[in-house]
Amino acid sequence: MESFSADEIAKREKNPRYLPIPLGYRFIPYDHELILKYLMIKIMGLELPCDIIKDIDFYDLDPQDFPTSDFKNGVRKNEAYYFTQTKSTKTCSKSGYWKACGKEREIKDGTVIVGFKTKFVFYLRNKVNGIEKQSSWVMHELRVNPDIVPTDQAQDDNIKTKIQHCVICRIKNKDMAVLE
Repeated sequence: MESFSADEIAKREKNPRYLPIPLGYRFIPYDHELILKYLMIKIMGLELPCDIIKDIDFYDLDPQDFPTSDFKNGVRKNEAYYFTQTKSTKTCSKSGYWKACGKEREIKDGTVIVGFKTKFVFYLRNKVNGIEKQSSWVMHELRVNPDIVPTDQAQDDNIKTKIQHCVICRIKNKDMAVLE
């Protein structure tokens, strides 16, 4: 088995072409897989299968501030995935805000509803004249259905809080050039 020093690993991770998944693979999970194999495991405090989904304070950032290297692992190369905490109040970034559009949709694994998905669009706000404009940034927020959490785990206050606030965001820029 090949081994690397800490310096070599750091150099590889700084390389924009570095993938935390094996070469030749792409990260293209279905919504139910994101819920069951990543979000649910994160909520339960277990080890994730890989570190491809970063933890960030998503709602306080402008989408154009996300590193382009975060958009390299999917097949479409204009999508990135993040774990974040929802906020109880509407949050605005420097240049705009995320606005929900459409209704919340169920995410199923077979016949079982494992989670829910809500679509958001980023709106740019002109601070001078207050005019808002829809951007090319779209985000799908995925959350766990609390009913699938094992009863003994669902009684834990820490787990309850995580179920209510921990989500995965799939962000996409419809205008982003394909990264190579």
